[in-house]
Amino acid sequence: MVWCMTIAESGLDALAPVDGLLVDLSDGVLSVTIDRPESLNSLTPKVLDGLADAFECAAADPRVRVVRLGGTGRGFSSGAGIGAAETGDGHEPVETLLQANRASKAIINLPRPVVAVVQGPTAGVGVSLALACDLVIASEKAFFLLAFTKIGLMPDGGASALVAASIGRARAMKMALLAERLSAAEAYAAGLISAVHPAE
Repeated sequence: MVWCMTIAESGLDALAPVDGLLVDLSDGVLSVTIDRPESLNSLTPKVLDGLADAFECAAADPRVRVVRLGGTGRGFSSGAGIGAAETGDGHEPVETLLQANRASKAIINLPRPVVAVVQGPTAGVGVSLALACDLVIASEKAFFLLAFTKIGLMPDGGASALVAASIGRARAMKMALLAERLSAAEAYAAGLISAVHPAE
């Protein structure tokens, strides 16, 4: 868990920069942006920890009135990067699972509204992070995919609970077990997201 300074000591200003994550506070809006467009914003262990740190510090910072969570480029997030180049030497997949869970919890526990702005691919733990937000606004070009079964893993980051709570157990099981890809329109019709807008 990150140690946040008291408000008097500057709150969010105490966050250390994380490669692949942009954090900016302006006029009460905290923008947290996954910034790894070359990999469709795949989530490294450091990025997941940075996300959790940002949301945990934001919870104690009265300057934050709302949070916008997004991704740079043409995708929201392709999920957890599990290759050696992504995780670094000696990194355990269980550690990534714990980091994903911590990041989702930090979003859910934030006492202010969090809006996910989703464009393009949203897969794996990227779906978990988006659904942990209070509102999910998607581009018409967005899609949602729980691809865990394709790599022999269980849904992480709270996906098993978050998806079922949004669209019901039967539909969630189909999406998770069959790695069913939902377009933004289908996700909206199913009740998974809040709104769909033109990509531009």
